[in-house]
Amino acid sequence: MDFEVFAPAPGEALPSTPKEFAHKQISANEVVVENMTKAEYQEFVRETFDNMLALIKRKNADYTGPGDDPFANFRRASAVGVNPINGLAVRFLDKVARIESFLQAGKLENESFEDAWLDVIGYACLALGMIKERNDKISGGEW
Repeated sequence: MDFEVFAPAPGEALPSTPKEFAHKQISANEVVVENMTKAEYQEFVRETFDNMLALIKRKNADYTGPGDDPFANFRRASAVGVNPINGLAVRFLDKVARIESFLQAGKLENESFEDAWLDVIGYACLALGMIKERNDKISGGEW
């Protein structure tokens, strides 16, 4: 496979948007920035999930109110005939669309690219929690 090798000239800045990067191909052997080690990545993941737990607690309190049901806001979808997990999936897909917008436009107006990805993690955790609840407490039936 042929690659167009991209390396910034001394003093030249790296491309600053995804569109700029998309127009450059980097060979598999070329290092543009220092690679993260496995240990650094594992620490990054630990920090990310520690921060996610705090964020999920705050958002869950905001969206579900004073009760103890972590999925209360999604269960409200049943009032209009929408299965709660389907409602959650729509919100998840909204975040995917936001990420796609960033990849196309190179910017987001109301949140950072990283925040959109953190929300994807949050929605994935909510979905897994709903699945666990269903598997633990419900024998058969629909969502």
